[in-house]
Amino acid sequence: VINIITKKNKAKSNVSLSYNHDLPNIQTLSFGIGLKYNRFQYKLHLNGNSSPGYDLTKFSPLSKTVEENSYYNVSNQVKYVFENGDLTYINKFYQKEINRYASIFNINTLEYDTVLHQQNPRYYDYFNSLNLKHRINDKLNYELSLAHEVYNKSFYFPYYYSPYPQASGEIKTGSIPGRTDLKFQLRSIVGEHFINFGIDVSKETYQSLDILGSDGSTVEDESVFSDEYIREVDEYSIFISDKFIFKNIDFVLGNRFTKYSNYNWYPVPFLSIRYPLNNYNFRVNCSRGYRVPGLKEMFYNFLGHSPAIFGNPNLKPSLSNHISLSMESRLLDNSYIEFYINDIYDMISINTQDDGMYYVNSDNVTLFGINASINRIVNKYFEVNLLYSNTSGNANSEYLLEGISAHALNSKLSWNFHDNYSLIISNQYSSSKNIVMFDSGEKTKLDGYNISNLILIGKWKKINIKLGMKNIFNYLDPRRLDSNSNEYLNTVDPGRRLYFNIGILY
Repeated sequence: VINIITKKNKAKSNVSLSYNHDLPNIQTLSFGIGLKYNRFQYKLHLNGNSSPGYDLTKFSPLSKTVEENSYYNVSNQVKYVFENGDLTYINKFYQKEINRYASIFNINTLEYDTVLHQQNPRYYDYFNSLNLKHRINDKLNYELSLAHEVYNKSFYFPYYYSPYPQASGEIKTGSIPGRTDLKFQLRSIVGEHFINFGIDVSKETYQSLDILGSDGSTVEDESVFSDEYIREVDEYSIFISDKFIFKNIDFVLGNRFTKYSNYNWYPVPFLSIRYPLNNYNFRVNCSRGYRVPGLKEMFYNFLGHSPAIFGNPNLKPSLSNHISLSMESRLLDNSYIEFYINDIYDMISINTQDDGMYYVNSDNVTLFGINASINRIVNKYFEVNLLYSNTSGNANSEYLLEGISAHALNSKLSWNFHDNYSLIISNQYSSSKNIVMFDSGEKTKLDGYNISNLILIGKWKKINIKLGMKNIFNYLDPRRLDSNSNEYLNTVDPGRRLYFNIGILY
């Protein structure tokens, strides 16, 4: 866990405005405002994004690789600061629209028109939270928070009440997931020990609805379950951790006891040891993983999907044991090498059969690999960043290891040729990987790729500017031209494009 605490803004008000251009991938316009009055603080953030979408396949002009989409979110935060703490209320709203297109015969012109698809996804998210922080004294403080989130997945039917070309649309709700969290956390210092104790209580719900046509009987889109009843699961957790130093060795140990509605209490322990030697830190991390099946994985009965998807209410939780050994430099920030192994038992996965796909507890899976990072300042002008990952695995079934690239390398070279200007060359490499086709269950290989970017970063007074080119060698996934690929691609990058970002802070 990395915790970055920035300098507090002492100004009574501030305004920020930024525009990001990365078309055809995305363009973003953001606006923020912050106000302070006595003990009250207010922040407003508006963010709008849009993309015309793009198609890499060329053989499906009406079905794009990335569909036309737009989304925006609004965030409000009100904070009241008192002598030994603060009370914060946060409200967020998110909306996303995806437009798909189809060809429909126009009875008036006797020609085919390109129009909106009969079903166009719409997503809405409502989030509210209240958080209280209180410092009792220098060695004891607590935090209490309550959060509630409701997510709405709907469809826009442009010809719901009348056929094309007489557009008369309607938005109909398809599913309503929700989640409520109540958390209490107590932190104290007892001698040389930093104690962290907490209690979490959560409720997750999911309701899936049949979407009926305007005649009240035709099913436009059916529930992913066998009915429209609300499914829910409760989660209870108690955790405690202790951080202390013994003979120059840092220890962090703890346990989390978790219970879900249909399962017994289960311990999830963890241990971290750090030993400093010369200019290096040596670390050992051991932890237990515990994952219960989701509501969809247990109760899916989605006959309308092709192929059909079936849940399994008798699924067992998935368990894992994780061990990692690492060495990090104390002279070079963010430079380290790590070796890890992760054993997963009763992994929750999909088994494809003739009549559909079924969620099952599969055999054990073992993942192991190496992560290495180097961050070196060569001189006052040049800085190099490298991050390499190697991942391998063992499993009885190959489909359990799908989607894993054995090698990945991210690199960045920064040339700081002026106090306020720098040139950055970045590169992202990912080796080939195998996947299982969602509809047929067959294994296929996706080619590796290499994408390079060139960005100029500058600052003039209160204006920050980024300008450059992404994917400068115009790499496009070669499978995009295969009509049998079903658009399974290792990367959906749209190719070479100009990029710029401008931000203003008052």
